[in-house]
Amino acid sequence: MPSFRVAQVAGGNDGAPPCTSRREGGQYGASVDHPERAPLQTEVEFAHGVVRWALCGADVSMSSELLNLRSSDSGKTWSVADTGFGMSPHHLGDKLHIHLMTEDVGSVHVLIPVGPVDRVYSTDDGGRTWRLTCDAIVGPKPSPC
Repeated sequence: MPSFRVAQVAGGNDGAPPCTSRREGGQYGASVDHPERAPLQTEVEFAHGVVRWALCGADVSMSSELLNLRSSDSGKTWSVADTGFGMSPHHLGDKLHIHLMTEDVGSVHVLIPVGPVDRVYSTDDGGRTWRLTCDAIVGPKPSPC
């Protein structure tokens, strides 16, 4: 699954990703140009903090988009792209399980019981592109995802 348009934005204090905190929740209008309206889902640092990777958005109360953020200058600037997937806003039972294992390899497990959808998306290029690697229907038997 190809990623979409990319925007360059300034980093937060101490190189933090330019997203709102999960405590504050998201706001309507989160986008590639406005990641500060999307709640931070996860962030990791590699190469002693020089390379940073974060995912923001996919909030059950406001925004459905999941944004991929990358920095290669210790968080001074961030490249922001829409992953092309997320979850439905207002579905309180939806869950994301995010694993960013290396500078380039990561996965996002999206579980939407109302859907009933169970999907895993993976990347091996730092989130520039994502591909659907598992797609199952939630049911009485355990999902293969």
